[in-house]
Amino acid sequence: MFIINASLPRAGSTLLSNIMGNHPDIYASPTSSLVDLVAGGHAKWQTSLETLTEGYNPDNEFYTDTRKDSVKAFLNQGIKAYYDVITDKEHVIDKGRAWMMFPDLVQEILPDTTILCAVRHPFDIFASLEKIYRRTPMVNKLGEGTLDLDTGRGLTVETRVYHWYKTMFSFKMFPAIKGAIQQRKENIFWVPFEVLTDSPEEVMTEIYKYLGIVDYKHDFSNIQQVTHEADIQSIHGLHKIRPEVKPVEQDAVKILGVPTCLWIQQELGWFMEYFGYKGLENKEE
Repeated sequence: MFIINASLPRAGSTLLSNIMGNHPDIYASPTSSLVDLVAGGHAKWQTSLETLTEGYNPDNEFYTDTRKDSVKAFLNQGIKAYYDVITDKEHVIDKGRAWMMFPDLVQEILPDTTILCAVRHPFDIFASLEKIYRRTPMVNKLGEGTLDLDTGRGLTVETRVYHWYKTMFSFKMFPAIKGAIQQRKENIFWVPFEVLTDSPEEVMTEIYKYLGIVDYKHDFSNIQQVTHEADIQSIHGLHKIRPEVKPVEQDAVKILGVPTCLWIQQELGWFMEYFGYKGLENKEE
């Protein structure tokens, strides 16, 4: 079985993959480029002049999708071949946020595939990034792009959060999630980070049941990290997990401040409302 992990950043995506990767029947990938191969191949096929030539119908003299089913089979079997070389385990969970940009394509070429999407209170997502920023003073913040001394960007919590939200590719997940919600996509299984860390055994049992995978009794006090990735983008330390799965302190207002949380709330109020996350009153506390 092929499963997709297309989760929000700092919402337990690495944790979820590694929990599942501790299951003896599941191979868990680090962030992979497979979605780029699939989406890129699909886009090239659609836009290629050769596709128009290939689909030409001399009787009606207009383009027809005569190769559509062939391309679907090519992409489907290409995914299978990709992982057949990597693992012989029965199930694979491929981690790639960009899959969420193409839920229609996933449903078309992989009709039996579920997209797991871990979500989290937006306040806590940005507070988590800010905590990493503060505990990595030896990382060159100028070189990684967070700081710009000419404009003053990154010198305050407010400007850091704004910069991350507007420039990090990972946060394109929010409009992608909104689109999936609007279309009522049925191939997406939402995994709230707060519930996963509060009740990991119950959540994983529910996920395995939904996927039709034999349940596994995990040791949630000692989850082994099976995926490893280099942090080569703007934030360092994103992909390390703690062995013990337990509730995480929710101290975002203390870390970010009320004005920054109110700004996040203004931008992502629809998300907070849909997933039942509480906001702040629109006044200084």
